[in-house]
Amino acid sequence: KVLKVYPPIQVTAWSYNIAAVFMVVLAYLSSLSDELMSFLCPDCQSTWTIPTGAVWALAYAIVFNSVIAYGLITWANQFATGTLVIGYSVL
Repeated sequence: KVLKVYPPIQVTAWSYNIAAVFMVVLAYLSSLSDELMSFLCPDCQSTWTIPTGAVWALAYAIVFNSVIAYGLITWANQFATGTLVIGYSVL
């Protein structure tokens, strides 16, 4: 029903913005626990420091697995049903 009222790009943008807010809250709450942070990243010197060796992997994940993938999913939603698009998005 939502896609009949709003364009696909707007629905996708709102979905990811809401998810981003939840991710920020979760990241902040998890950063309060030193034990959890040492489990998640044993090589990190502090909570908000990224190891040098992980920078290129993180950049790749952001660009290809997030921006391009979500853009293609949004584009595909214009031409196919949501069920078909999400079914093929995991391949």
